[in-house]
Amino acid sequence: MEEQKPDTAKQPGICTLISGSLGTENLENCIQKLQPISDNILLIDTEHVPEDLVNAYQLSVYGKKSLNDVLAHLFNDQEITADWLLFTYANEVVEEEPAEFLKQIAEIPANVNGIRFPVRSVGLKGVTEKCEFETRCVRLQAQPYSEFLDKLQVEGAVSKSRLSITKNLSGIKKKASSPAFVRLRDSIVRYWERYPEDLAAAFAFYQFLQWTDDYDEVVNNCMRTLEQGTTALRDNSEYWGLFTIWGEACYQMREREKFNRVAQQAFSVLPESHPDALFLKSLRAKIENNHDDMILNSKLFVDKVQKQRHNSYYLAQNGVRSLKYEVQVRGWRIVSLAQQQRWQSVFAGVRALTNLDQFSESKALDLLQDLQLIATDKSTTILTTLWKNFASPGFVLETLKIFPLDSLHEEGAKFLVDELTPAFMQKQEFEAGMLFMQMGLFEFAYEIFTKYKNDPGVGEPAMFNGAQMALEIGQFEEAIQLLADLLHEYPANKDARLLYEGLTPDVGTVENADLFADIDIEETLLEAVDAINYYVEKNKYDPILSLVKQVHDVMAPYSEIQVEIYGDLPKALARIESLAISHCYLKVAEKLQELRRNFTAVKADEKTAKH
Repeated sequence: MEEQKPDTAKQPGICTLISGSLGTENLENCIQKLQPISDNILLIDTEHVPEDLVNAYQLSVYGKKSLNDVLAHLFNDQEITADWLLFTYANEVVEEEPAEFLKQIAEIPANVNGIRFPVRSVGLKGVTEKCEFETRCVRLQAQPYSEFLDKLQVEGAVSKSRLSITKNLSGIKKKASSPAFVRLRDSIVRYWERYPEDLAAAFAFYQFLQWTDDYDEVVNNCMRTLEQGTTALRDNSEYWGLFTIWGEACYQMREREKFNRVAQQAFSVLPESHPDALFLKSLRAKIENNHDDMILNSKLFVDKVQKQRHNSYYLAQNGVRSLKYEVQVRGWRIVSLAQQQRWQSVFAGVRALTNLDQFSESKALDLLQDLQLIATDKSTTILTTLWKNFASPGFVLETLKIFPLDSLHEEGAKFLVDELTPAFMQKQEFEAGMLFMQMGLFEFAYEIFTKYKNDPGVGEPAMFNGAQMALEIGQFEEAIQLLADLLHEYPANKDARLLYEGLTPDVGTVENADLFADIDIEETLLEAVDAINYYVEKNKYDPILSLVKQVHDVMAPYSEIQVEIYGDLPKALARIESLAISHCYLKVAEKLQELRRNFTAVKADEKTAKH
């Protein structure tokens, strides 16, 4: 006799909705996992459901109806009698055991609306994106239209009808091809359009736009929201972070007038010591180029951030959004201090920046851009501090684009050569070769470039730079060979072609070439050379121009070099002769050598006869 499951397995009454909008390959597995805790299972947004599956599990199928449509229908017709609604996608993997899940919701107090239901979202080509619904299971008495329909598929927090993003979104790709991104965007936009007066909806909407760096859209909408929600914002500190989002967007889009309106409203609402208020004051000082205000307000901001960084309760209750701008504010402060030539404070500020985890190479370069006009000895101190923190040849190379090598103070150049160069030479990264080339350490650079000449990613610049370094250290033959190898692999490299032709005006011998020519093309070129020789012997030079140009373009189709022969046919022949050698058309090169020598000799005899 089949053992019956205890009645408690079906309590406290769960109606499960499964969407097939992301595919149904794992539908049966999903049903099997959720059936033990479900009173009934509804399939939505799904096509072509196997009939045997529907019958086996007694499913209710709503075809292509969306979640919103199905819930509206169910609630209007009062067809749901369960206590809870549970929602998931057919291709999501439920990470929690049904028994544990049932136990959790059975213990939830009556005043709590929902719980987190852990899932993994399967995106395109089976790639898993780490994202969650905060409230995937919701109590029916909690007004589903505000509690359930608009939940974000990210790590977040939901309370009553409020929806906000409180944790990182790094698990979701910012691409329209990402299913998680599309669902996130659509949920937020629908929620904001449905409840435009709800600050929770506005907060989620602007957080999303800020996350995607869509500053233009923020600026286009912020004035309307500000006018509609002034009173509500004043009474609800949880959404004060909106001022920071709006202010930063106006700054990015250079909307100074709108920034002033946002800042004015923010200062009338936020306490003077609130981090977001201090951030906006610092930002206003930057916009107005007011160094005194910048130094004062940025210090107050940094001090406040340091005190409140670990006070999660304060940050949550007051909607603080400006903490992530600490590095930028410190950088603005350093620039203002430099303008006032308060160098000890500048150096201390740079050292403090290097201790922050958020301080990156890109932000360091942004700071140097703002400081590029300061005195040489001061910039050297700042550079050495940053070089110690970001000791990579790529970073040093980028800094020398801002502060050229020849402008460095003696101490900076000594630090670069004595402290950094040995370590860079030991690792032999490609960027180190570029740096050594700029520093005049040609032998070191040549050694690194030849190491990378066969690298599929940087092989082309490695060979070209290696050839230049070979010339610098007097290795002429090695330079020509590197260029020949380069042109064989990358015939469209114009710079290499010019350098190669400049190094080989007399072409030289061709017996040592070890590459293989295209026989068919070589035969065609030989016919063209024979035709050139024919017209030379007949003293008919008009057809020669076209023939020389055609031969040149076969071997260097992307070259912009003009092949002129009038008055200097030997030079034109020497040019296509060098091309023939680089492509290993040795027979063509030999014929061109002979043709050029004979032509030169004939012209010399004609000149002697005239005299």
